Amino acid sequence: MQNRVYISYALKDLKVVSQIKNLLESNGVSVWIANERINDGDYFKESIRNGLNSSAVVLMIATKEFLQSRAATFEMGAAFALNKKVIPIILDEPEAIPTELASLHFYRLTDENRNELVQLVKERIQEV
Repeated sequence: MQNRVYISYALKDLKVVSQIKNLLESNGVSVWIANERINDGDYFKESIRNGLNSSAVVLMIATKEFLQSRAATFEMGAAFALNKKVIPIILDEPEAIPTELASLHFYRLTDENRNELVQLVKERIQEV
């Protein structure tokens, strides 16, 4: 299976997503994020499916904005339909968590435990 992680996020969270992406890539993990992979004129849903299909693990940055996003809802549904390993990441306290994510253990990301996230992702990739 691919050594790739798909990160699903709200555009507002792009700064922290870029930090996570850089951390993972500096530790040998390939990362797929929409703003770097989807070009103007591309079919959004097809691009998302391709990104998910080529990824072993999906990180969902579960902020309030993410949980209100139609694109994130599509990505979440597609990830579960494809039986992907999903790791929900909490940066703040979301108001309402969808049932699909509520059944998963969340990783609360802090500045102190970012390196632990790398290890967790690598372990999940090995499980696939």
